Parts: sequence; C-alpha cells; structure tokens
Amino acid sequence: MPKLLNYHRYENFLDAETAQKLLEYCISQEDAFRDATVNDGVVTKVSIEYRKSMVLKDLGEFKDIMIRRVAEFLPDIFKKLEIVPFDIKTHELEMAAHGDGAFFREHIDTLTGDQEKTNARTLSLVYYFHKEPKQFEGGELSLIPFDFFPGDDKPVALAPLHNSLLVFPSFAPHEVLPVKCPDVPFPGWRFTINYWIYK
Repeated sequence: MPKLLNYHRYENFLDAETAQKLLEYCISQEDAFRDATVNDGVVTKVSIEYRKSMVLKDLGEFKDIMIRRVAEFLPDIFKKLEIVPFDIKTHELEMAAHGDGAFFREHIDTLTGDQEKTNARTLSLVYYFHKEPKQFEGGELSLIPFDFFPGDDKPVALAPLHNSLLVFPSFAPHEVLPVKCPDVPFPGWRFTINYWIYK
C-alpha cells in the first residue's frame, strides 16, 4: 500500500491582530484577484477543468511578515518533515480565494525532469484564514500517498483551519477538495496564502 509523506500543521500561526489585518487587506483587494493558472510543463494557462480559484500576487506588507514568521519556524519544519536543512534560493507567495465550487485537482507543486532546474520548489506551505464564524464548507487539502513507498496510509483530508499553517514537501501529491458556499459574497470565502520555498 502507498505511503504518506510527513506533514505538519501549526495553529495560531500569526497573532490575532495581524491575522485580522491580513483578512481585511485580502477583502479590500477583491477587484485585484485574477483567475488562477496552472503549468503543464510547457505553458501557464487558466484551466477551469483542473483548477478553479482566484489569486493575487501582491501581498503588500504581508509578504515580508510571512517570510519573517516562517523563518522562525524553519528549524522545526525541517525536523518535523525530516528534511535536511538547505540554503534557500528564493520565496514565492500568492494569495488565493476559493468561492463556491472552487477546487484544485491532484497535482504536485514542483516540476520534474529538465523543468526542475528552473523550478526547485522544495517546501510547500499553506496559510489558512477566513471570517469567523466560517461561511463555507469543504475546501480540505487532501494529501495523497505515494504508490512507490511501502506503507498502508490513505489520503488525509485536512480542514482549512483559520490562522493555521500547513507544511509538506513540494513533491507530495495533493488536491484541494471542492468548496461549498452558494450565495456567500467574497468576504466569506476560503482564503489562503500559498507559499513555496525554493532550494
């Protein structure tokens, strides 16, 4: 049976004031969000059959806030994921908004083969935040075991907990399960900061 790679969740990742300011910033930028794209190894394009969500590249002051906060946790992240510490090449962050019917089919966050030379994503981090009480259902991140590792693990569906950070290796297969929030306006959607650390 397939084996699931290590992952870890940190709850209450940001202080409550910063988490609230991030939510307010996200909501204020509604008009700046754009349809999410996917990369098939050749081109980057919008594919609503494969991924349905909205993204924002400009995180304002929160990009540096997230990078500094994650740096505090990196030694523990390496330990929890059993990854040998490495020199960081760069950080990539985007904000994502998932409304009714949003999803992202099974994928990995890093490319393989020749493309890996220009896309060495090594760590994937997902920070979850939303209005409380939560106004949507679903949207779990499902981590999928590898077929080529021995073990008896099954996929693990992790709920999008407000103000939590989920970390896992970028080559781990995963998917975002469908979000349900019919008639819920943008401020009540499922929000994330998708964060990749390059080796």
